[in-house]
Amino acid sequence: LYSRGLECLDSILVFFQHYWTELFKAPARAQVAARDCLESNKKTFLVLHGVLGGLPLILFIIRGLFQGNWLFYVCVILEACNFWTVKNVTGPKLVRLYWLLYEPPALRDKRRGTKGGKR
Repeated sequence: LYSRGLECLDSILVFFQHYWTELFKAPARAQVAARDCLESNKKTFLVLHGVLGGLPLILFIIRGLFQGNWLFYVCVILEACNFWTVKNVTGPKLVRLYWLLYEPPALRDKRRGTKGGKR
């Protein structure tokens, strides 16, 4: 049982080590995206993104000052609005992140009934 736990822990550490190294490749891409956003006319979307992301967090932190559970429900609704806004408005406008336009090649080939793009 002890060795099985160590094997599990070792596999988890290898998993996180892989993604940790991938994480250090991301800042270069993020800096380019941030520079593009700040140098363009997208400042309105940046403010919208910050307000809709920060407002539920602030309300959740100060909810202890109020009576009842109503503020929790408001936070959940605001987070849902934040998710929708990031997915459909600020994501495409700021970093050209489109959810519905990308289809992995393997899935596309499977849907078309082809292999490797050939019919």
